[in-house]
Amino acid sequence: MPESGRLTNLEWLLENRVQLILGVQLDIVDDRDSSVAGVHAAYNYAEKVVRIRESVMRKIRIDEPEARFTVCHEIGHICLHSNPDFFRQVLPNHLPKKICDPEWQADFFAVDFQVDRELLKQYDDPIKAAHYFQVPIWEMQLYFAQLKAQGVLASGAMTQADKCYEAAIQEGFEF
Repeated sequence: MPESGRLTNLEWLLENRVQLILGVQLDIVDDRDSSVAGVHAAYNYAEKVVRIRESVMRKIRIDEPEARFTVCHEIGHICLHSNPDFFRQVLPNHLPKKICDPEWQADFFAVDFQVDRELLKQYDDPIKAAHYFQVPIWEMQLYFAQLKAQGVLASGAMTQADKCYEAAIQEGFEF
C-alpha cells in the first residue's frame, strides 16, 4: 500500500487480475445501459460479468473515492460470492442475519480492501480514519464497530468507535 495508506491503480487490477485470474469478464458500459440501471456497477454471478458505468471508470482514473469504493465493492462480490449456492445454503445457518447480507459483506470488503489495519490502529475516530483512507464515513463507522466486536481494535482507545458500535446496535445491526 502506498504511503498515503490508500489503494491505487484499480483499473489495472480490474483489467489484469479480475479478468485473468478470477475469470470474470469486465464490461465497461454506457451510463444508460439497463444492466446498471440505478447503480454504479453490478456483478452478475451467473454470467461471471462485472459491469461498470463509463463514468465510474473515468473517475477511477483520477482516483475518485466513491468510484474506488464502488469498484472495491464489486471486487468483494466477486471474491466472496463466486459460489452463491454455498453462500445461500451454508452461511445463513451459521452467521447473524445482517452479516449474511451480500451487500453488507461487499461493503465491509470494500473498506477492508482499502485500509491498512496497522495504520488504522493510529486512529481513535472513524471519521478521521474515513477521511484519511477516503472511504465513506458511515462505512468506516460500521467497519470500526465490527473490528471492535472482533477484538481487532483495542476497546480502551476506541471511545468514538464505542459510540459507533452502540449506535449500530441501536439501529439493528448485528455483529
